[in-house]
Amino acid sequence: MQRISRTITISNRILYRIPSKLLFISINTGLHLFQHVRFTFTLCLLLSIAFNTSYAHLSEDSLRLVLDRKELSSQDRLETMARLAEFLYYRRDPRLAFELLDKALKLSKRLDNIDQTTSLYALLAMQHSNDGNIQLALSSLDSAQFYAKKSANKRSKALVQLSKGTIQLAQNEPHEAIASLLLAAKDFDGDHDYSYESNLYTTISTIYGQWSDLPNQDKYARIARYSAERSKDLDKLIAAYRCTANNFMAHYEANTIRKQLLDSALVRNKAAFSLAKKNKDRIIHVTEIAALAKNIAAIYEQYFPESSHDSARYYLEIAIEEAQFSKENTVLADSYVMLAKQQIEKGNLTEAEMLVGNAIMALHRDPTVNNEIEAKIFYCLAVMKEKQEDLNGALRNYKLYVDAYTTLFNTEKMSLGKRLDAQYEAGKKEKALLVLQQQVQFNQKLNRIYIAFSLTSFLTLLFLFYAYKQRVKAMKQQDKLHQMEVNKIRQEHRISLLSAMLDGQEQERSRLARDLHDGLGGLLSGVKIELAGFMQLLKNDSQQQLMNRTLQHLDGAIGELRRIAHSMMPEILMRYGLGEAIREYCQKLKSSGINIQCQIYHYTNKMEASRQLVLYRIMQELVNNAVKHAHSSLILVQLQQIEQSVTLIVEDDGNGFDVKALLAAGKGAGLTNIESRVEFLNGTMDFHSEIGAGTTVTIECNEV
Repeated sequence: MQRISRTITISNRILYRIPSKLLFISINTGLHLFQHVRFTFTLCLLLSIAFNTSYAHLSEDSLRLVLDRKELSSQDRLETMARLAEFLYYRRDPRLAFELLDKALKLSKRLDNIDQTTSLYALLAMQHSNDGNIQLALSSLDSAQFYAKKSANKRSKALVQLSKGTIQLAQNEPHEAIASLLLAAKDFDGDHDYSYESNLYTTISTIYGQWSDLPNQDKYARIARYSAERSKDLDKLIAAYRCTANNFMAHYEANTIRKQLLDSALVRNKAAFSLAKKNKDRIIHVTEIAALAKNIAAIYEQYFPESSHDSARYYLEIAIEEAQFSKENTVLADSYVMLAKQQIEKGNLTEAEMLVGNAIMALHRDPTVNNEIEAKIFYCLAVMKEKQEDLNGALRNYKLYVDAYTTLFNTEKMSLGKRLDAQYEAGKKEKALLVLQQQVQFNQKLNRIYIAFSLTSFLTLLFLFYAYKQRVKAMKQQDKLHQMEVNKIRQEHRISLLSAMLDGQEQERSRLARDLHDGLGGLLSGVKIELAGFMQLLKNDSQQQLMNRTLQHLDGAIGELRRIAHSMMPEILMRYGLGEAIREYCQKLKSSGINIQCQIYHYTNKMEASRQLVLYRIMQELVNNAVKHAHSSLILVQLQQIEQSVTLIVEDDGNGFDVKALLAAGKGAGLTNIESRVEFLNGTMDFHSEIGAGTTVTIECNEV
């Protein structure tokens, strides 16, 4: 019998280990270990290499429709092309996938998009590695490394490490590969790209599982599932379920008493199978359906009672159907061998022989040789020949079986040595990474201390500066308050002086008014009486007329004297208040022929008598100025009160004057006197005058 061609298939990609002594369960052993890891890693990783997952699970037609959109941005076009290349690689024709990747690279270079160019070269390197073309893979890796040096993006650099690890797995350099993958994981730490992280940690967990490193296998399996569930990507979730099943199987093999671990492994495999079967048209890696079905059948057949063999047959039939659909010849051959074993046990040798023939034909269609399945076929043939009493045929097939397993055992020993060496090297590198991480953590802690010290010093300086500014501000405020207090004292002193001066003036006015009224007034009245007595002695009419004129002049003088006395001390102001005093004053001026109007609004007459007198004097001065200098045809005096505010307005329509020129020439005694009185009232004065437009003076003060 011709030796059956050797192959690496999905059977060699299952994510849990089963001991090699179990003949009819598809496992990975010996040389196929790292081929399994490489292919699994490439298969999963190509799902999410730095490209947007928004196009996940689209059909080829949908992706091509997206590419046909003219308004599609260059960035989205590159991502869609990468996704379509992935779809073509696994679902249709790898050649078309490589052609599309070349087009994407040309577009990315033309756009000078360094990050995308790096990612595309990394993807191309892994696809060449998966095809077994190591030279092209290394060439693409060199290009990816070249562009990664120009990029400051840690993600792009990590993708190069991923590509490098994939190629190292293909070259059977597991310890170098695991080091590259761990460096990639370190670079992507905290990036929260769950789609990528799921693939990466699934692969790392698988490698540690093959090395029987259960703690690390469990650690990365948990991370892989956590990331897959958050990525919401079906292919990632299926791979994560298989990784979890792998983890449960590894722990069960280490402790077969814990049957719940075996149940958990079966449940996870069934969950992955159900998800893949249900979404067959949506996932990219349809080959996984056949592999998962075969693995479930293997668990039923090996670890469960004979009553469960119907379940094993059910899943084997599905595996054969799906393997024929996806052209996974190794899975197909292995499934036929498992069904043949069942038929041999039942005594159906004819059907078993037909199934073995189908297995041989399926294995022949694959370009490579799988020693393990080949050994299983030889064993089945030997058992059938023995049951058919063909001892020569049985002996010949037993020898072929022993030769195949001897080769497999020797290869496995060599692989075990390499595996232990790789595990040792990986352990060393992990320890080195741990030391590096501890050093980084120490440096980070030291940096935090420096930052905290610097921040504390800065805050202290800031506080001192703030305290200094507050002290300067407080001192300025204190100086300002002191100056205000001094100004207040000066103001009070000035008001006190003004008050004393005004009181003196009023007292002097009162004294003069009394003297004029009582002294000169009485004297003039006496002269008038005496002159009136001479009227009877005068006989001449001319003399009497002269006497009458003299008496009239005396009456005028007495009236003027009384007016001056009343003006100096208006009695009506003391009796009836400012409003009536202003009204009486304006009435007297009007009776003397001056056109003056008086308006009093809402005045409550609650102002102190001294303040009313000061405001009355201001009104007198303003009206006298208007009479003497304005040559006006009308004078308006207005007194109004709004709540506590009292306003006096004196307005005329006379000649007016230039206020700026008056202030520049110097204030006269009258204006100075008015300003002093306004200051005494703690009020304000506003002049508004224009030449030819009259003058308006407004005085405002409080009632108290």
